[in-house]
Amino acid sequence: MKKIEILLVASCIFAITWSLLRFPGSGMLMVLSFSGLAIFYPVSSRKILADMLSAQQQATASLTGVTLSIASIGILFTCLYWPGGQTMMYISFLLISILLAVCMARQGQKQSPFYPQIMKRLIPFWIIALIFVVYPMAWTELKFRNYPGVIEAKREYYKNPDERTAMRELYELDKMNFPDFFEKLKIQVQESGEIQSFRAPFWDYRDTTQMRYYIEFLKEDELKGIK
Repeated sequence: MKKIEILLVASCIFAITWSLLRFPGSGMLMVLSFSGLAIFYPVSSRKILADMLSAQQQATASLTGVTLSIASIGILFTCLYWPGGQTMMYISFLLISILLAVCMARQGQKQSPFYPQIMKRLIPFWIIALIFVVYPMAWTELKFRNYPGVIEAKREYYKNPDERTAMRELYELDKMNFPDFFEKLKIQVQESGEIQSFRAPFWDYRDTTQMRYYIEFLKEDELKGIK
């Protein structure tokens, strides 16, 4: 079981690194890695139960498996900007903190190899959860460190999630992913003040709401001297 755990943790670290480098396929790799880890921990805790004699240790092992599963899914959702990620990080941080307190108290009363094994798995997840709880923008600032426009757009959306901030975030991400295409849009706006009807690599920009916002943002960037 330890070899499987090591393999899954290594794959999660690789997936995070792949995502930070913004290589294609990183999202799917993260889904597979963290989902595997989320399934593994509750199942592996049942394996541990077979060797436990104390009912309290059985409950602790079982709750640890569920908590680490929630934390794994919370990290996945947070890194992929899926709804509910931040909530799961708050829940997992609270549960891990309680479990760590229980384990440290029990270990102080009676020396046992069981509690250090539990704490060894809880502490790394506790640190990650603490970072996301204290500073939710940590992942965004790390991943998009070379794209301040994306960071600022995501920060504004996080503070005030409305249509305009959502469109600004989409605009900055599109501009990052398709710079050549946005150069064409910029030229169109400069020449005619509007965006002509033609397709982007994956989207149809004939949507009037999106066109209106993109024209507005392009003009704002031009006034600010942002390329």
